[in-house]
Amino acid sequence: MPLKSGNFHELLQVFESGNRESIDHTLTQLQEQLMSVDDSSSLINELVDFYIHTGNISIRELLQLVNRQKAKTLLNRIDEHMQKATSRIKAIGLLGYIVRKEPNWIYEIIPSKTVFSTLLKCLQEDTDLPIVTSAVYVLVTIMPKVASQLSNYLQSLCKIFFRLVSWHTIKPEGANDVNLMHLHAAVYALLLSLYGMFPCHFVKGLKEVYKVHTLSMEKPKGSRMLKDKLRLFENSIQPLLEQVRFNPNLITDSLETEVAAEKWRKLASHEIVATIQRMSLDMTENTNICNDHLGTKKCGCDFTNGDEEDFEL
Repeated sequence: MPLKSGNFHELLQVFESGNRESIDHTLTQLQEQLMSVDDSSSLINELVDFYIHTGNISIRELLQLVNRQKAKTLLNRIDEHMQKATSRIKAIGLLGYIVRKEPNWIYEIIPSKTVFSTLLKCLQEDTDLPIVTSAVYVLVTIMPKVASQLSNYLQSLCKIFFRLVSWHTIKPEGANDVNLMHLHAAVYALLLSLYGMFPCHFVKGLKEVYKVHTLSMEKPKGSRMLKDKLRLFENSIQPLLEQVRFNPNLITDSLETEVAAEKWRKLASHEIVATIQRMSLDMTENTNICNDHLGTKKCGCDFTNGDEEDFEL
């Protein structure tokens, strides 16, 4: 009998039974319902809830089969779980899995203005390191696949980078060193994505945030904050910049041309990823992850409290 809304516990019993024949039969029925022309909003919601509750891989694989017409329902349900602290990390993981499968409706993620906005909000406000790290990896996975749609989000993406890279120097309260190591690797991946795809905007953002210390360092007012910004640059930003190649697009592109939709539409996502990877000088890793992490130090200027607000694109 096909699964209907409200049969969450029946589905749970099937998978907990361990009966392979029953499980396969149920999965076949679910797939047929998902692929049918009938409205399956309730079923999609049920399956997302079930995956969040159990982490069942078979259900996750079913969800990535959802077609374009039903994608909004799926994204909205994932968004609902991303907005809850108790289910956020599993929902982010589900979104990341679906994005990596690159469904033909991946361009619906940005216009939906729900799940993508929630992902950015998480990166702008959350302090839970595993959640933030997972969200960064989902972001850098999405970026090459929707490059033509990112122009309106570049300022937010750069601010997210400045917020998270500061944790390299300003250790968040209660942060675990292992979790920080994973976060720093994710931040390096974000640096490569921003610098590899939009170098003009990224370098402009760096200058806007950090150039003021050379102009005002000797002024008594605010000199402490400026010195702290310089320390943050030297401890957190500069070591990362020393691990990237010069991007020739800084010469050949401009702020306008590097965000032109027609430029990105000519490139497949794997071509963009290859360009990003070429930016890395870390020869031990070819997956955008940096193994060389500096020790975390204390600093009086915390960009997580808004000191980056003078950055404008």
